Amino acid sequence: MNVILPTVRMKRQHTYDPVGACIYCGKTDTPLTTEHIIPESFGGTLLLPAATCRPCAVETSAVEGRCAGQLFRPARRELRLPQKNKKAKAKLGVETFDATIDGVPVKLLQQDFPTLLVSFEFDPPGIILRQPKTELFAGRIVINQLPTFAERLGRLNAKHNISEGISLGNQGDGTDLARMLAKIGHGYAVAEMGLGSFRPFLTDIILNRPPMHIGYYVGGLFGHMPKGDTATGRDRRPGCSARSSRKISPTR
Repeated sequence: MNVILPTVRMKRQHTYDPVGACIYCGKTDTPLTTEHIIPESFGGTLLLPAATCRPCAVETSAVEGRCAGQLFRPARRELRLPQKNKKAKAKLGVETFDATIDGVPVKLLQQDFPTLLVSFEFDPPGIILRQPKTELFAGRIVINQLPTFAERLGRLNAKHNISEGISLGNQGDGTDLARMLAKIGHGYAVAEMGLGSFRPFLTDIILNRPPMHIGYYVGGLFGHMPKGDTATGRDRRPGCSARSSRKISPTR
């Protein structure tokens, strides 16, 4: 597995000119709010004022919330990325993360959890490869270590004398990730080029309006094979929703 080095967080906020229409549905006769092009929960600092109506904001926020609060939650906590409603969440008690040690489910505090950055890498988009449109998409699960991973795994091994291994579960949805990436791409295109200056292919994906053709419009890099450990399975279903679990046996 690759080791993720500490990141340099974007601190400089940039605000584009107001759009004056919802960049997803086109409505103008309704209150419009500011859109974070990259979600605020991922440290995004690019702002697009007067760019989304309430119904579309609810839809996009739900997708971002699932990505941030499920698949990327351990890594976001480790990297100390922004949290929404932090005070309300604190009232619920100390946050814990699920793991299984030698077959026994346990809950670990953030400072004890060996954090992995788990994501889904998409195959190149069909539109570039001149392939027909389809509701299917393919790719692979990619797993990377964060800097504290080995040290925390060693502490758990010393405390529990692990014999069979430890499983770290990350629940996520490939469709949600694709929709969030589409939202980022569409928002940045509007900010840089202007609404109406291009044909928007991604709004059906963003707003979950089938047929979405995710594999045709959302994809990864050409000729890039992920380094380190990856899932062996490849997904070619209309929606990839699974709980990925990495089982690790500490070296003695």
